Amino acid sequence: VGPYVGMAVEQREDGVYVAHVDKGRKSPARKAGVKVGDRIAEWNKAPVANTTRFNDIMSKAKSGDRVELIVFRKGKRKRLKLTMGKT
Repeated sequence: VGPYVGMAVEQREDGVYVAHVDKGRKSPARKAGVKVGDRIAEWNKAPVANTTRFNDIMSKAKSGDRVELIVFRKGKRKRLKLTMGKT
């Protein structure tokens, strides 16, 4: 329960990866350009080292929050911006 981001993550040995992105038009992750396989490095400048940290960050998020994500995709650093949606 909480704001809607439209993605699921999974823990791997080397970090937190996007495992699923909702395909609906209202998916904030999809609108921001998040892709399956992206490794999430930062969420609003907070390091995301594991899924526990990711879940902690998400538990404090609110609908309408603007988020800057730093992800790594195919070895390249990308900065993505999304706005949290409503559940």
